[in-house]
Amino acid sequence: MPDPKQTVENIRSFLAGADQTHTPELSQWATDYAELCKEANARLRRCADFLRQGLRAEAIQYADCAPSLIDLASSLDFAELGAWETTCATYGVSRPVRVKLDSAKSLNEAYAEQVPIEPLLVKHRLLALTNAPLADRLSVLRKLAELDPVSACWGEDVGQFEQARFSILKSETAAAIKAGDLSWIDRLLNEVMAEPWRTPVPEALKQALATASTALHQTEAIGQLRGLVPRIQEALSAMNPEECKRVAAEWGRIVTTAKVPVPADLLAEYLPLSQWLEQLAAGRQQDRSFRAACDELAAGIDLNAASEDLRQRYRRAAAFQMGLPEELEREYQRKLTALEREQKQEKFRQHMVAMVLVIAVAAAIGALVYVLLFYGKH
Repeated sequence: MPDPKQTVENIRSFLAGADQTHTPELSQWATDYAELCKEANARLRRCADFLRQGLRAEAIQYADCAPSLIDLASSLDFAELGAWETTCATYGVSRPVRVKLDSAKSLNEAYAEQVPIEPLLVKHRLLALTNAPLADRLSVLRKLAELDPVSACWGEDVGQFEQARFSILKSETAAAIKAGDLSWIDRLLNEVMAEPWRTPVPEALKQALATASTALHQTEAIGQLRGLVPRIQEALSAMNPEECKRVAAEWGRIVTTAKVPVPADLLAEYLPLSQWLEQLAAGRQQDRSFRAACDELAAGIDLNAASEDLRQRYRRAAAFQMGLPEELEREYQRKLTALEREQKQEKFRQHMVAMVLVIAVAAAIGALVYVLLFYGKH
């Protein structure tokens, strides 16, 4: 293929020169330029076909073949092209067909769209060249399909790769279950459950992995619970509340995480610790309630509550049968004695007032009777 830049430079030099006679070189330049334009348009049409089919990567790969199609189209478009076409018509030499610059523009836009996914494309090619695991290649393909939805090829490749991955997953699942390898099973389960599969994952595959994972996690959890038994026994023997709480918390975490039904023999080991902690908790609650009742009694004393109210507060505190603080007991008795004394004094005053009233009434009645009798005689 002729050198496009040199060909165009020869043409432009001829058009700019004073001597524009028809020479064999002129005919050759015209022929070379026309062939270059024809070649460029053919390649541009091929790229346009790729782009219409959503095959942007293929279009760019084809355009990058030497000489670069973008460089070729740019070289063939020069300012004096109209004058050259007139010269070709005048001398009867090969007249060029203009390069389809609209197609070249679409190709430029395809290059711009390719830039964000170029690192993924490089990784995709590298994984293919190194025959990397299918799961790794599938992950990159999914990202390409997400970032480049215009190119239908990525989605088609994802579907094909997923079908191939399912076949491998079936054999890997069987091997992992046979080996009882929990970490391997969990990795496979996470892949089938978490990855954005375009093709539905076979239910039998998901069920097999989920069942195996649950069973092995429960077996592992029961082993961990058995490992806690010596700690349970030591904590109970030492009557160590803090250690009992730590062991109980670890036990609860294992049971909750693995959703494991606890075997009867293990439950028998754990129940005494659980019951003792419940008793401690109940005792602490009783202590809090007793202290609250004592505080209520003390407040009643300070606020000069009525004797019956004070007795009710005292009965509530005494009902715990935990023995009131001596100082509080003395304060209560003093306060109650003082209230009873005040009540007696009040009753005595009321009795005296009543007697005075009775005497006064009796005297008034006597006086009235005397007056009536006196006036009755006269």
